[in-house]
Amino acid sequence: MVQPEDDPVSIYYKSEKYRMPSEEQFEELKSNTTKRFVKEYKNVYWLDGLLLTGKNGKEIFFPANGFIDNMGHRYFFGQAAYCWSNSKSTRYYTWFDTKGKLHMQEDGGTGDEYGSCCFSYHNTNSQYDFISISDMVPEHAAGIRPVMNL
Repeated sequence: MVQPEDDPVSIYYKSEKYRMPSEEQFEELKSNTTKRFVKEYKNVYWLDGLLLTGKNGKEIFFPANGFIDNMGHRYFFGQAAYCWSNSKSTRYYTWFDTKGKLHMQEDGGTGDEYGSCCFSYHNTNSQYDFISISDMVPEHAAGIRPVMNL
């Protein structure tokens, strides 16, 4: 888990009350919501993304921000939502090659070698229609969705 002094949300809000979500919280979203990729969310031009709806009818929206690699190239903008968790990965390492093909490698390590867990979803027009909670190299830029400790 990322410590509060290293968590960009805690740093931004100057409070440990706010932080990046945990891998477990993303697993809960994945397991207890229905997913739908929406175009122009709430009639906002170019605001496409993943809309998750809980059994209680409450919704949470993740914009299709894609990600930026360590060379500054943007991938999947408008097609996929990527969001960092505050958890280090201990399972596997994933990456996309230059042709957009998804690769997975068994981790087998502590997680420090590969980076942090990332929540992602590729829309139904893509070959990757699934919610993934996996690892992404820390040099890549993904979105951050703050949560508040109650």
